Amino acid sequence: MPPPAHYIAKKCSALHARVLFLFDQLKEKYHVCGLDNLYNSVKFCRDAWAGKKKIMVHGVARKTGRGVPDCCQQEEFSDPAKAEAVRGTTKAAVLDGDPNCTPVVCVSIYDTKVVAILSTACTSVTWREKTKKVFDKESGVNVAMKYLRSELIDDYNHGMNSVDQANQLRGTYRFDRWMRKRKWWWAIWMWGVQVLLVNAFILYRSAHTLIWKTDKKNILGQYEFRRSIALEWIGGRDPQDTRSCHTERKRRAEDISVSQTSSITTSSDAKARKVTDAALDPQKGALRCRLDETLFHFPEMSKVERPCCSLCRWVEPNKNIRTYSHVYNCDKCGVAFCVPCFRPFHEISSIAMLKSRITKTTSY
Repeated sequence: MPPPAHYIAKKCSALHARVLFLFDQLKEKYHVCGLDNLYNSVKFCRDAWAGKKKIMVHGVARKTGRGVPDCCQQEEFSDPAKAEAVRGTTKAAVLDGDPNCTPVVCVSIYDTKVVAILSTACTSVTWREKTKKVFDKESGVNVAMKYLRSELIDDYNHGMNSVDQANQLRGTYRFDRWMRKRKWWWAIWMWGVQVLLVNAFILYRSAHTLIWKTDKKNILGQYEFRRSIALEWIGGRDPQDTRSCHTERKRRAEDISVSQTSSITTSSDAKARKVTDAALDPQKGALRCRLDETLFHFPEMSKVERPCCSLCRWVEPNKNIRTYSHVYNCDKCGVAFCVPCFRPFHEISSIAMLKSRITKTTSY
């Protein structure tokens, strides 16, 4: 979209002109919008208030070229001792008396570096008492520590609806960082796909943490989550995970070019795989392919002379009690089963529920 001409005529940048146009599309007036240092400036604060919807803005601003007054400028020190001596220094100024704009407040605070805040939504410059957990070396435990935070910074941090965290998650594994796009809508489409991935990851972790109470060690991180989605999209198996399934497809170049067929090594040629709690883990276990609905799990005859049901062996600790009748091998998982154990193994993800089901259905 080209920048609106009437905002360009007011000497607004193309970026600011587009943002001001978006402000004009709001239904109500007097919204408060948080901005980062790419957008915020004194001129933009005035233009947002002078618009149709009287938008108030607040957020960090760059120290030069954005209207931060000289009285709020602070020198940054590279020497850690000097920086620590001036840490907490605060300067503030108010631009008042403009008939076309509400007062613009500028606050400069020296934290680890100088942070400048511009706001037309600020009503007071005060400090809020906050509490956080810190590690105490003497006691060896986390203790509550009180500290002060500027009201402006606190409102900015908690008033952006976690947009900064979403941008951080999106940028960590951003797949279009190296791309140059000839069509502008490609950038918007790729941004949308990456936002969907971030939202899906947050929902995944929230559901496992709050609803299913899954152990944290069994919840995928963002890298593993995105990797599994990418592999699902391209319809491939994990090339780095040799434990994901006992059988492997071995494709040869001549088979692909001529007949497009693949050779399969069957699980019956090898000894049946051992079933353990770790192997049954639905996220990281060696037998997690048992729950893969894209695979067709078929029973086949075992070449072992006297096969034993691996699942019954896992449930029953007594070595003298084993199931040898009607035992077959799964052609995909490489595990030996009796008939009652075959279906629960491929349908129940919870290890505790699977063990309970096998115990109930199997009689020794």
